[in-house]
Amino acid sequence: SVFSILEKFDEATRKQWFQFLKGELTKLNLFDKPAQIFNCDETGFADKTKGEWVIVNSSVRHQFELNGGTGKNYTTALIAVSAAGQLLPPFIIYAGKHIMSSWCTGGPDGTHYAVTPKGWIDAERYEYWFEQVFIASTAHINRPLLLIVDGHTVHISLKLIELMSK
Repeated sequence: SVFSILEKFDEATRKQWFQFLKGELTKLNLFDKPAQIFNCDETGFADKTKGEWVIVNSSVRHQFELNGGTGKNYTTALIAVSAAGQLLPPFIIYAGKHIMSSWCTGGPDGTHYAVTPKGWIDAERYEYWFEQVFIASTAHINRPLLLIVDGHTVHISLKLIELMSK
């Protein structure tokens, strides 16, 4: 499976990934349709850090906690863009119980906002993003679409599979 291919990353894994991607692009006839190919990923920001540079291996998560951040004040941004350059509205997740309206001003048009206890994305918020942002923002685009995501556990659920088949 794709997931076992990506468990470790080396030259053989890289080649397998691009062979797999080429196969999917061929199967879906998307080589000349960049507007139908999307990539999304999340990134997080600690609100309070020492402000020092930290260089770590890409597999290290939450390094900010070792560099002054507590993880208590954390914000996640989920961004998606097509190979043709269409940027979908961002999805911002703050740490908290209730979202404050002051947190939702000044962002790019169409930005969606949510909260989780630690500001990290979870399955429920990712499903919301997929349905309310990705599907809604790509409704005008010919199908099929290819959305490339990493192996984060929130990217896989029964609800997402059901949403993809619509």
